[in-house]
Amino acid sequence: MRKISVITALVFLVIGLKAAAFQNEPDGFRELKWGDPPTWDMVDIKCANEKEDVWNDCFYRPDDKMAIGSVSFYRIVYSFYYSEPPKLMSVTLSFSELDDRETLKMILEAKFGKATKSTMPLFAYKDIWKGETTIIELNCKILGHNYLKFYSPEILAEKKKTDKRKEIEEAQDDF
Repeated sequence: MRKISVITALVFLVIGLKAAAFQNEPDGFRELKWGDPPTWDMVDIKCANEKEDVWNDCFYRPDDKMAIGSVSFYRIVYSFYYSEPPKLMSVTLSFSELDDRETLKMILEAKFGKATKSTMPLFAYKDIWKGETTIIELNCKILGHNYLKFYSPEILAEKKKTDKRKEIEEAQDDF
């Protein structure tokens, strides 16, 4: 009987840990939820994906609040997966001051708890809060782009699967 109780407790612990990978996990950014289409107040911009030569549907909001706490952002970009209708996939908040990283990290830890992963490769810092519906990245480079990014791992996986399928279809003409 005691073994069953221990096993049951472990199962509930594992389920609980998986369900709440970090505290207060958001399901989007501000009032927008992952999968939402662009809102009427968004302005369309073209933006290239940082890792691929692929264009995403990107938008900004002219009246967006350009700060979290005392940290100011010079750009907030809403990226949408180019499905029909477009789905909110990520939000990237760009900032200039490397010193703002520590302030942002403290704000994020107060809201979401300790980062699930932190790395410090050469000349860079990266903190990640990995959840079921949202991944948050705080990425700072001594010589480069500093950003805070919120994204949906589910929609990103859907996008990658569709992109791979399109690549395979287009490669058929190469023979």
